[in-house]
Amino acid sequence: AVNYPCPVADFGIDSVTMPANGSYQGLTNSLEIWLVHEGAARVHLGSNYHFDVVGGQAFAVFAEQRFSISSAQKTNLYRAFVPAM
Repeated sequence: AVNYPCPVADFGIDSVTMPANGSYQGLTNSLEIWLVHEGAARVHLGSNYHFDVVGGQAFAVFAEQRFSISSAQKTNLYRAFVPAM
């Protein structure tokens, strides 16, 4: 992930680029808003729920939730979040 510096301490933006058949996983500290810039991915929330997203769509992941994202093709996403203090 590439982090973009922000002028305030309570807001962050990352860019996540995944290759074909790539994956990204995490545990949120705050509400996260994700924007799919290009490509397509499957988002897994917990062990029983998943959904597909494509370029131009956005989704949210609530605080303190484990998630993973998998891509079948090169995919670029942006993540807005509150950094851990």
